[in-house]
Amino acid sequence: MKTKFNELKVSNDKYDVYVTQKVFFGYTLKKFLKGTFYDIVQKIDINENLSNEELEQIAYGMLD
Repeated sequence: MKTKFNELKVSNDKYDVYVTQKVFFGYTLKKFLKGTFYDIVQKIDINENLSNEELEQIAYGMLD
């Protein structure tokens, strides 16, 4: 897990997942093929505030 500019990143050998905070409320999670930023595999919008631990669990769940 890496944190940079309000962005959480988790990854495995196949995918990268980025969690970014929306301007007003909620988060966006985007799953990409490893090493690319254009091959998006999955996107989830969350419209509620969650803790970093909850976001991390969701992000790691997307890696499966």
